[in-house]
Amino acid sequence: MQLSTTMPLRMGLYELMRTRTNKNNNNRLLASLLNDKDEVTISLKEEFPALLERLINFEFSVSDDSKVHEAFCLYAFLISCFKLGLIGDNITISKTESPDFVIKSCDGKLDIGLEHTCATIGCYQIACKEYSEGCLLELCQYSPFKPLSNKQAGVGIIQPGDKLKGRGWKGNEAEEEWTETMIQTINKKVATLNKSHFQQKQVNHLIVEDATPVDFVIDKKTAFEMLRDRYTKAICSKSTPFHKIHILSNSILLYDFFGKVHEIDIHKAQLKELTDIKSAQSNPPPP
Repeated sequence: MQLSTTMPLRMGLYELMRTRTNKNNNNRLLASLLNDKDEVTISLKEEFPALLERLINFEFSVSDDSKVHEAFCLYAFLISCFKLGLIGDNITISKTESPDFVIKSCDGKLDIGLEHTCATIGCYQIACKEYSEGCLLELCQYSPFKPLSNKQAGVGIIQPGDKLKGRGWKGNEAEEEWTETMIQTINKKVATLNKSHFQQKQVNHLIVEDATPVDFVIDKKTAFEMLRDRYTKAICSKSTPFHKIHILSNSILLYDFFGKVHEIDIHKAQLKELTDIKSAQSNPPPP
């Protein structure tokens, strides 16, 4: 099967990353929890409705920096853990550098280092910012197997009336490209985890934000099997791995992707239905 190679721009949670918008109030609102302080203590039960509202009303902008994406993924992680009963009520969140966040329970039993990263292709992100209204992005031009220089980033921008250049994807090519981008991203972060400056915690988590060109094209079952197989083979006994790795893709948080995976739907319509979530159990299992 050969798949289409273009998109005008998809609409949805991560699709909004690829649109131009001046609505930055939501971005400031999302990051407000940690804007003024490097450390806050909150009641997750009391904060839960506000977290939901922030995510429901959130819109990405192509001008957002990594801090906005870090904060967004933090809130998605907290909502998912609370829904699964993996984090208790009162927690302290610290904004650090390596890891990006430290989450501790007030009784000291919980100590999570949460690191964020974005799985993407640099030239694809440049093209998303440079293309103009009415143009198409020919996604097959951006492949981890064929690196481009920044000057070549516009190769996939198709002006109105111009013909397509690529042939699309055949067989499992899209899944192979997705897997390669994801494994490269994870391996880089595992290397970072093992550097001297990284402050490892009792448990270390990685949340991978999927912004690959093929995230909506892939057959998920095939791609997920490929990634799990590649990751198992890539684990090095000399390196300390993350205890758990989560993937946030197309508004689904795949919690503990390489373990006992839980799928948490954070589409806006689904978030609106999470108003009756009860407090996590007093002695939750380790996240």
